[in-house]
Amino acid sequence: MKSMLKLTLVITIVMLLVGSVAAEKARKLPAKAYIQSAKIEILGYGESKEEARIKLAQAMLDSLFLYWGPHSEGYYWYSQIKWDLAKEKANLKDRLPLVAQAIAYADSLAWTCGNDQIKKDYRKDCDKLDEQLDSVRVHEWREYYNDGVNQITEVEQQMEAVKVETDSAALAYYQTRLDAIIDSCQDNMAIAIVIDSTDVKPFIGLATVNERTGKYDKAIEYLMRALPLAADRTQILTSIAYDYVQMNDYCASIPWFREYIDLTLATPAVLEDAANRDAVVGTAHNLAICYNNCKEYDSAYATFGRILEINPEDVTALVGAARYQQHYGRLAGDSSRASREAGNEAASKNWQGVRDQRFDSARVFLKRAFELSGDDAAVASEYGLMAAILQKMDEAKVAFTRATELAPDEVDYWVSLGDCNLQMRDFPGAATAYEKVVEFRPDDKAVWERLAELYEATGNKARRAEVLEKLKTL
Repeated sequence: MKSMLKLTLVITIVMLLVGSVAAEKARKLPAKAYIQSAKIEILGYGESKEEARIKLAQAMLDSLFLYWGPHSEGYYWYSQIKWDLAKEKANLKDRLPLVAQAIAYADSLAWTCGNDQIKKDYRKDCDKLDEQLDSVRVHEWREYYNDGVNQITEVEQQMEAVKVETDSAALAYYQTRLDAIIDSCQDNMAIAIVIDSTDVKPFIGLATVNERTGKYDKAIEYLMRALPLAADRTQILTSIAYDYVQMNDYCASIPWFREYIDLTLATPAVLEDAANRDAVVGTAHNLAICYNNCKEYDSAYATFGRILEINPEDVTALVGAARYQQHYGRLAGDSSRASREAGNEAASKNWQGVRDQRFDSARVFLKRAFELSGDDAAVASEYGLMAAILQKMDEAKVAFTRATELAPDEVDYWVSLGDCNLQMRDFPGAATAYEKVVEFRPDDKAVWERLAELYEATGNKARRAEVLEKLKTL
């Protein structure tokens, strides 16, 4: 009976309040009365969260703002109500608007406290109230953010289970669970952002969970939002760049890699740390790859130059710079040939000079790379080729000899060494190299013929006779 009377009384008061707001000459209570009445209902609904008391408290505070305008304590209690209501919602998506309202009232409190145009009585205990709401905000942010971080770990674990599972029923279960964890993770991070939109970490959290699930375009969106908030932009810049690379959009990744490198190199002290130096160099190599994929060869070459300024012994950069010079050397060679065919000998000669200059630059880069990487057969062969083209046969022989030592099963290296020895008129050396070639290519008639000539030149009649017999079968 008492509870029925109480409920009737509550409903009556609410109706009176609604009526008082609507009536032109409604009786206006003192501001303190609205605050006290709201506090009684808020403190009274406790754990049970009685809906009628919550509504009455909100009606009291609405009336307070309607009649008396901004009021710090009123905003404080309204924020508390919204936090309490949010906790009652099991679904995170349902919590989000309530959390947003709680934050809005907290912000209104802060604005009121800083506004000298508002009566002092309505700004009473501002520092204490503001501090209390800040404390609530920090606590709630930490809970939602940490839950989201934990769920990122769960997502990674669940994805591993999905990868190895072969049973269709189990796979469906794992996938459903994975989708639910991803959804909750994103909701937790989204609420953390609502609580504090200036903190970079939830944006990075959202980017991370999207990266883990292969949604790189969505990850980039969150990283873009995080970038203006970050004290240190470098990690976010590279994350954006690598996400574009994952999408095979090399050209889009270029400005992000470039900004990272520019920012890092603008602080010379950064390079004093070996780990930082390696990170910058590694990123610069990736930038060069992107430039080459986008056919921005001049920019790639400039990037190799920056790498070599940091580490003059970077073999990959040396080879990259050499290939740039080779590319333009070949183009110059094509122009020389075209000019010669057109009857313009002067232009042909000029282009030939450009070709030789480019190839010689490539040779210098490759020679240094060869000296630094004594165990790389490909570098040795490439260096040998440039040296041979420029008729520096002594260098070429050293390079091709090393290549055959490192990769004795690579027949082309033996061909190059044989050709090199032949030009140097080292006939025994040429014969030895070509003998290795026919071991791999026993039906190569041209090489057998060359061997016959070499055996004749060296006076090895027996071997020449064997080769002539072999040639009859080809």
